[in-house]
Amino acid sequence: MAIAIDGKKIAAEAKQHIKKWIERDLKRAPTLAIISIGNDDASKVYMRNKIKAAEEVGIEAKQFHFNQEQYYDTYEFNYLINQIVCNHDGIILQLPVPSWCNAHDIIDKIPFWKDVDGLTAENMGRLRETDRHIMDIIMPCTPQGIMEMLGNIPIELKGKHAVVIGRSNLVGRPIAEMLLQSNMTVTICHSKTPKDELLRYFATADLVVSAAGQKDLIDEWDALQYSRDYRHDFYNNFTVKENRVIIDVSINRDEDGKLCGDFSEEFKQKYSEYYTPVPGGVGPMTVAMLMFNTYLAAKDGWFWENKENKKRKELTE
Repeated sequence: MAIAIDGKKIAAEAKQHIKKWIERDLKRAPTLAIISIGNDDASKVYMRNKIKAAEEVGIEAKQFHFNQEQYYDTYEFNYLINQIVCNHDGIILQLPVPSWCNAHDIIDKIPFWKDVDGLTAENMGRLRETDRHIMDIIMPCTPQGIMEMLGNIPIELKGKHAVVIGRSNLVGRPIAEMLLQSNMTVTICHSKTPKDELLRYFATADLVVSAAGQKDLIDEWDALQYSRDYRHDFYNNFTVKENRVIIDVSINRDEDGKLCGDFSEEFKQKYSEYYTPVPGGVGPMTVAMLMFNTYLAAKDGWFWENKENKKRKELTE
């Protein structure tokens, strides 16, 4: 019988530790600025969850909303963003943003030590440096949460085969990098991967991390068809792999409006040893890791800011 990884429980324990660390290491409440642009309904739910979690651990979180219809000239908009960045320990841009706005332009205005989403080019580059100390990196929240969850199950994944479905900067690319650094063999699939190949990779995977954003990406019918396909030799069904772990990252809605992942709960229970449910799996961990990154930004931000200022001074002398 497959075991669901309880993201809510792990996240709650993580937030308790973060609250203690804030009380022990900091003389003030860290500040988190959430920049939101437009009126995406899903984003509003995510922001409420982040603000609530911040209150629970002793972080002062504030939303700065820019109306999609309101016009900002370049100077005014940049000035407002820079003011927010200067006055807070941690900064996140709530995605997605409307088409008139370039998300990368805003993210690039955030110093890497305040980038608590881990999405700046600096932090993404640091993640790929295998010899860098882990505390020198602010890692993207969802992949970081996934790694925490994997650490809570009694399965050794080192040397095993991981399949990552999705190649976004938010989840797919960074989690693939983290799994590589954990000594796994990693295959990345995406929207252009043929279904036939996707099924074959799934069948051979010890770990599947799916962030495709597609309901029923692989279903029971696919599994049945695959088992009947003579071309796949020994790997003729999805049950060959023992102890498979399925991390379902996506949040979709079914025909009844209920939240669901890329795979049905029944599918995950049948073809895995451990899996993350949707909801209650990866989502709570993402928010908990955001709180952890904000704590790090408040704790170590002064060090990195002084270091960068010293570097700039040396370059101009």
